[in-house]
Amino acid sequence: MSENQLPHAVDAEQVLLGVMLRDTEGYDRLLELGIQTDDFHVPSNKALFTAASEMYARALPVARTTLIQHLRETNRLPLIGGEERIIDLEDYGNTAERVVEGLARQVREASDRRRIIFDAAEMMSAAYDTEKPLTAIIDDGENRAGRWRRRDYNQITMAQGGQQFMENLIAARAGTIQNISCFNITPLDRIIRRIPKNAYVVLAGRPGNGKSSLMRYAFHRRSIAPSPEFRKGTVLFTMEESMDEVIE
Repeated sequence: MSENQLPHAVDAEQVLLGVMLRDTEGYDRLLELGIQTDDFHVPSNKALFTAASEMYARALPVARTTLIQHLRETNRLPLIGGEERIIDLEDYGNTAERVVEGLARQVREASDRRRIIFDAAEMMSAAYDTEKPLTAIIDDGENRAGRWRRRDYNQITMAQGGQQFMENLIAARAGTIQNISCFNITPLDRIIRRIPKNAYVVLAGRPGNGKSSLMRYAFHRRSIAPSPEFRKGTVLFTMEESMDEVIE
């Protein structure tokens, strides 16, 4: 990698996409590894993962044939490199799990480095702007550094999840939420994605069996999901707990 070349892990990206295409649970595995759309440096790789995210959000199976059809319908198949490229990527899917985890770390780290480079460039430009208050530049820098430290979305606190919940509640009242069946809990999502939209689902159990705890955890996981389209559309209605108790 040259001195002026942005950090990247192109070979690792291809393996991760191969894992995604290996079976219908491949996309779930990438989410578990913390992979996000912006982690892909190669435009065609990012476009392929974006298309897969769109299908996942619509509760459609992410597989070679369905993905090719979706790309063809949205006129993006040439951007990916055609059907041949997707078929070639499948060959990368037969990689040992331990190796896949290491490659996912490589992709995330390269993405983090690019993000830091971009943020540093923007902060440098702001520092040259003598009309911009220095305190504002410092605050912006601290906020950016906080995002770097919170790269692993699993480490986001419950308080931050509660804040996102409040934003979802406001959006629901305004009628701006899109219904997407995903709670960012892989085993639960595999069940929910098989339930038709607009259907009513009843979770029954004796008092103290953990029904409310499961739903609170599910709502928290959804509020910190890696993809923005998954962080919407969750509203909790309860007659037993106050808003403060739910957020805590």
